[in-house]
Amino acid sequence: MDHKHAVFKTGRNELTKVLINEIIYFKADGDYTHIKTYAGETLTICKNLKNTLADVDSDLFVRINRSVVVIHLFITRVKTGTEPLVQLNHSVVFRPSKKYQNELKQIFVHTMNRASHTVKGGVSHIYSGRSHNKQKPEDR
Repeated sequence: MDHKHAVFKTGRNELTKVLINEIIYFKADGDYTHIKTYAGETLTICKNLKNTLADVDSDLFVRINRSVVVIHLFITRVKTGTEPLVQLNHSVVFRPSKKYQNELKQIFVHTMNRASHTVKGGVSHIYSGRSHNKQKPEDR
């Protein structure tokens, strides 16, 4: 994985260095951008989202709507249609705009196809060593 850093101005006289692949998402807030990191830290940058992203030269990020950009490595679920959503592995959920839904789906499928397990019929089943016996409804 990429070990590049980005340096952000997080205060009047403060700079903060962050590993690019530790950033989960960027969220616009007017002239500011909030950055959520994998460690759970939220940084506020004194730049709008467009200018903040210009400082981060990485193909790891994908826009999901006008105000949110996520790192595609942390996406665990993409749902399109009438109630679309993008879920990140920290249980963070965002609503993608129609404009970006197809791109998100393609990136998600491409990322999953590069994973070490195979997906058959669009569904991945991961089982533990325990028995998975089905119970009758009256036995529950």
